[in-house]
Amino acid sequence: MLVTPFDPSGGVSLDELSAIAHHQLNAGVAGLSVLGLAGESAALTPAERMSIARVVLSIAKGVPVIVGCTAPDTATSTELAVNAAQNDAAVIMVAPPSRVDWSVDQLFEHYGRVADAINPTPLMVQDAPAFIGVSLSPEFITRLLQRFPNITYAKPESVPAADAVSQLISLPRMRVFGGHGGLYFLEVLEAGAHGLIPGCAQPKLFQRIFESWSRNDKESARAVFHQTLPLLVWEFQSLECYIASEKTLLHAQGLLKHPLLRGRPWPMGDVSKRILLTHARRAGII
Repeated sequence: MLVTPFDPSGGVSLDELSAIAHHQLNAGVAGLSVLGLAGESAALTPAERMSIARVVLSIAKGVPVIVGCTAPDTATSTELAVNAAQNDAAVIMVAPPSRVDWSVDQLFEHYGRVADAINPTPLMVQDAPAFIGVSLSPEFITRLLQRFPNITYAKPESVPAADAVSQLISLPRMRVFGGHGGLYFLEVLEAGAHGLIPGCAQPKLFQRIFESWSRNDKESARAVFHQTLPLLVWEFQSLECYIASEKTLLHAQGLLKHPLLRGRPWPMGDVSKRILLTHARRAGII
C-alpha cells in the first residue's frame, strides 16, 4: 500500500509518488495498492484520487494495481471505482462508509451498486472495523459473494487476524488478503491467505518472507519476520502513527522529501522518531 506524499504547500507530490511506486517494482513486488487507509484517501479530493490512480496505473505496466475507492457516499465511491476500472485497475477495493446509522440493507445496496458499475472488474471488500467503526460480518460478505459475481476478493482487518482470514478462505471464488501493515504476516498466511497488502517502506523484506513461505521454507520466513517484527509492532500503535512511521522511513531512505500528513497533527515527537529509526536500522531497512 503506497503512502500519499505531500509537498509543503499541502499538494500531492506526484513525482515522489512515482519514485515510491518504482521502488516497489524494483524490489519485485507482485502488485501495488493505492488510496487505502494508509494512503490517507479520506483526506484527498476525488480529483486528487483519480490523478493518483492514473499515475500509478501508468507506471505499473504488467503489474496488478488495487485501487481503493472507499468514500462517504455511494455516488462518490462509484465514480472513483468506474474511473479506476476504466484505467485498467486490476481490483477495486472498497471499505464501508463510516456510517454507523446505515442498516445492513443500505450497506448491501452500497456494495451492490459499486460492483454492478465496475463489472467485470473484481471488487475487494475491506473490513476494518477498528479504523472505520463499521464491521462487516462473514455472513454479510457471503451474501455479497452470492449476489454479485465480481466480488471475489476480501481484505479482513478485524482481530484475531487468523480467524478473520479463515472465516472467509473457504468461500467459493474468494481470494483473501491480509492487512494491518503486515503486522500479522505469518498468522494470516498460516490461515490460508493468498497474499498481503503491507506497507511500502520495506518491500524486499516482505518479499523474502512471502517467497520463503511459498516454497515451504517456513523457518526462513519466520526468521525474516522476527527481524522486522519489533518495527511493525512499534509502527502500528495507531493508524496515524503507522502512516507517519512509513513516511519517516521513506524520508530516511531518500524517497520522500517531506514526511507530512494532511489535516492531522504529526503524531511523533523526537524520542519516538529516534526509537522508530533504531528499530528500522536493526531490521536492516535504513
